[in-house]
Amino acid sequence: MDLDLQPSKSAEALEKVSQGAFSCTEEARHCWTTHEKNALRKTRLEAELRSLRSQLRQHQTRINAFVKEEQREKALTENLLHLQDAELQLGLPKLEIDHSKGVCWVGEPQDEMSEAEALGAIKISFDEEGTLLRAEPHPALGLSDYAERAVAEQDFAMLVTMVWSRLCAHSGLDTKDAAAHMAMAKTGGA
Repeated sequence: MDLDLQPSKSAEALEKVSQGAFSCTEEARHCWTTHEKNALRKTRLEAELRSLRSQLRQHQTRINAFVKEEQREKALTENLLHLQDAELQLGLPKLEIDHSKGVCWVGEPQDEMSEAEALGAIKISFDEEGTLLRAEPHPALGLSDYAERAVAEQDFAMLVTMVWSRLCAHSGLDTKDAAAHMAMAKTGGA
């Protein structure tokens, strides 16, 4: 049996094995670190996914509520349009309020006249809570006392009824109709 007792060759072989073991250890450490980072990332992403799913459910709930509200609003709008058609068929005046201009039109707005010239225009203003602060019908209608009363009693409908009655009288409508409008206005009805 022949033993090779050359230390340099054995040392080189051990050095190679040692470097290989060190390299494998570093690679294993790197793999483990990467695994831990991936596990933490996975945990964070799973938590984020749960949070996003929860937000999605909340958004779906809100969307469903908005859809129901939209359906209710459409039904209400349709009912109001039917009511407006019925009012026009009964001969009631059209009433338009333009808050940006501070004007309420009783009857059809007159395009060719200015707001100050139109008999059916009432200058108005309301506060944020809807309280009537000012109501000024056309001076030719002679309704300044009713305008003051409307503001004092917060009864804008009474003033609108009086304006409509005076408009009917000015346009020569049947006096019975105008008288009925006047009687209704005096009791505060529109």
